[in-house]
Amino acid sequence: MNLVTLETVSKRYGERELLVDANLLINEGDCIGLLGRNGSGKTTLLKLISSLETPDSGRLTIWGNVRVRYLPQDPDLDEQLTVLETVFQSDAPQMKLLRNYERVNSQLQRQPADGQLQQQMMALNEEMDRLDGWAAEASAKTVLTQLG
Repeated sequence: MNLVTLETVSKRYGERELLVDANLLINEGDCIGLLGRNGSGKTTLLKLISSLETPDSGRLTIWGNVRVRYLPQDPDLDEQLTVLETVFQSDAPQMKLLRNYERVNSQLQRQPADGQLQQQMMALNEEMDRLDGWAAEASAKTVLTQLG
């Protein structure tokens, strides 16, 4: 099953052509590595695939519900946050849901009689059940523990 397809994709910065008529097919189960000199277009390719950049020409297709993320070599992180807090800042659906749940829960504790907040909380509870959001924090902690 195709996950990512690049067809004759080109990308340039000013006068410099980094990708010229590049073709790539990533299928389910593929394990891919990128090798090349500095400035040869590896990072540009990753940014294209993760939708942080757009091709100048050609076609890039991300199939189905595939999500591609790019983590820069030197990320701009908030040094005031813990690693776990940084993970919770991600734009992953479970993390967004968890942040919304925490926000509404906090508001509801201050205004317990607010009917609109109660309805939001019920909807968020249903969404947490549907996406297994209750396990998000435990899963993040498990992964971080395994990483050391």
